[in-house]
Amino acid sequence: MIHLKVGRVKSVEREGNLIKAQVEISGSSTLALAFPEISGEVQPGDEVVVNTTGVDLNLGTGGYSFILWNLHRLPDIEGGKGHIMKLRYTPLQIRCLSIEEEESPFHGKLIEASSLEDMPCLIGSLHSQLAPLAITLKKINPQIKIAYIMTDGGALPFQFSHLARFLKEKKFIDYAITCGNSFGGDYEAVNVASALVASRAVLNVDVSIVVKGPGIVGTNTFLGHTGVEQGEIANTVKALSGIPILVPRISFQDKRETQRFESPFYYCAFSSTSF
Repeated sequence: MIHLKVGRVKSVEREGNLIKAQVEISGSSTLALAFPEISGEVQPGDEVVVNTTGVDLNLGTGGYSFILWNLHRLPDIEGGKGHIMKLRYTPLQIRCLSIEEEESPFHGKLIEASSLEDMPCLIGSLHSQLAPLAITLKKINPQIKIAYIMTDGGALPFQFSHLARFLKEKKFIDYAITCGNSFGGDYEAVNVASALVASRAVLNVDVSIVVKGPGIVGTNTFLGHTGVEQGEIANTVKALSGIPILVPRISFQDKRETQRFESPFYYCAFSSTSF
């Protein structure tokens, strides 16, 4: 069940396409994030509807609530492009111009594209792995072109990630592609496979890093974990004639059994000759 409350915006701070607002709800102040693609613009004094579910349940959302919609102003719908919906068939579905669709200037290149042409693809299991991977690659070869492909296994909005925005701003990653139901990258894609092929056929990158957005789900069961997507992505990369390089989440200090992994099938290798 979703927890919805009505509040009034007291102050607003903007970081790129992310809005941080202090919202007063029943006499208390809460920090709420707004994504203009969904909520439209937010200004002090506006009355807004806020999703407080994660905060109410003390979940790991960084202490944020989220503004669903603004009761004082509707989103600006002028100039929208594309016919692909993300968050499909929900009350929050948003319109995107996907890199593959007919309206896209890149549609012609992707009609029959299906090969990664031996491109290396680094596949992470945690969003925090994005920084060391991208920075290391740029350190080895400053001229290397890198695409970050953000899956929908974690946070869906690209702008929610301070890390991804920083890496993009500092040019440690050259392009960001948000696929599945994630959104807000330089380019949108329908799924991981088409995002991978687009990174090679359209953007002509040297390597792609594929990893979910911030956040991860675990259930203390064998398969109930979002990290399982690594295997699916590795199979996809291999099927598309790419080179899958899996980046494991391994801790030799953490004594919890759930943090240990000793599979010989996981590896991560860097060399100046490879990249």
